[in-house]
Amino acid sequence: GLHLHLSEIEELCTEFPSTTVIIDHMGFCKPP
Repeated sequence: GLHLHLSEIEELCTEFPSTTVIIDHMGFCKPP
């Protein structure tokens, strides 16, 4: 699940703030 990638998501959100929007709509972690 998504919780397994929290650290990766946090790093992506730091480098790419738009990643949070992608996660919101797609439901999983993808770089911009």
